[in-house]
Amino acid sequence: MLIKWIECKVPVEDTGRFSGAQESWRRLCRVEGFVGQLGGWDTLEPDTACILGLWRSLDAYESFMAGPHDRIVAGSGQRECYRSVAVSLFHSDFRPEGGIALLGKVIRACTAVGVRWHEDAPGGRRSRGTPGPNGGSEPLAVLRGDPIEGSGPRVSLFLWRVSSASHAFDRVVTCEPGWTVVTS
Repeated sequence: MLIKWIECKVPVEDTGRFSGAQESWRRLCRVEGFVGQLGGWDTLEPDTACILGLWRSLDAYESFMAGPHDRIVAGSGQRECYRSVAVSLFHSDFRPEGGIALLGKVIRACTAVGVRWHEDAPGGRRSRGTPGPNGGSEPLAVLRGDPIEGSGPRVSLFLWRVSSASHAFDRVVTCEPGWTVVTS
């Protein structure tokens, strides 16, 4: 499975436009090899939008990038809503026991994502110690990924259904329901 992590710096006055444009990515549900996507705003950096995309394979993702990606971007008007964008790609061995359909249910139920960058990788990021979601429950799923291109940190993504704080993460993202897209 391929994990795509996107971080966009959005001027505060454009967060509403960005959010509306993000909803135009619903068309992804018809793209071959797409699994699901969710995202929202960083709790400590409210001008940072974070999006998690999941693909069956690198080949499926590259086919999407060579085909419909630019048409969706152009149709959304999203490029005019952010100052910068950073994209990271990771390979994950995550295989949900219930298959892709179960992963779709997890994505739909997720309300927060905790992100940990692992320092043991070259170029690893330092933790800010941001409190993350808890509430006495376990995460719905934990996705771990190794960088695909060049060196960089490994990542662990904790998908939660609750939003109270207790764990330390590098980022905690409160999910926007309108940004969620799944194939099943």
